[in-house]
Amino acid sequence: MKNPQAQLLKGASVTIQCRRSRVKGIEFEGTLLVVPGLPFNFGATYLNATYRDYRNAPSGPVQTAPPYDAPPLLLSVDASGKGLPLAPRVTAALAVQYTVNTKIGNWTFATAYHHNSGFSWEPDNLFRQQFYDLFSRQISYRPNERFSISIWSKNLTDKINAAVATTRAGPAGYPFIAAPTRTYGLPAGFESSSNLERDASARGGGRCILPPFPKGEG
Repeated sequence: MKNPQAQLLKGASVTIQCRRSRVKGIEFEGTLLVVPGLPFNFGATYLNATYRDYRNAPSGPVQTAPPYDAPPLLLSVDASGKGLPLAPRVTAALAVQYTVNTKIGNWTFATAYHHNSGFSWEPDNLFRQQFYDLFSRQISYRPNERFSISIWSKNLTDKINAAVATTRAGPAGYPFIAAPTRTYGLPAGFESSSNLERDASARGGGRCILPPFPKGEG
């Protein structure tokens, strides 16, 4: 890849270019049906993403004296051979969903797991997000075609990790925005007859199935 861009904050957002980078990797995904109604969805990615030629990368190493902030002016370093920002070496995911049909309605139990091996936030690779594992769970109940109710929880182990992080020259140092910690939800849904007829027609008369997790779950 020639002339990839990196975005940094130096009082304001600045986009700079390096000369060359290389991204290689392998990815797989699949579904394993253990027993009827119990699918295992899985996937993993291995990524090797490095700068091949980046000799003027900005860098803001932590100062060795109080208040231990970033230097007033960002330094220029050779980042050739270092990893690209936001490019974890390994990511993996596993999702399991089981549906039970009863006389009073359908119950769906779902669990999801996500692993991230960690990554650098910036080209100098000094500011890093450590590895983390996230677990989520949802239980859904549908007594009929029209009504549904669910209870879900994301980040069950209350893992703390960053959603956004960067280096800023001077006292601002290393600001970051934390990703959500453990969260809960109790959504309910209702579908009109017209919606059901339209959905059934689009699916050829198939049955509506709730997704394993709310929209936005990664």
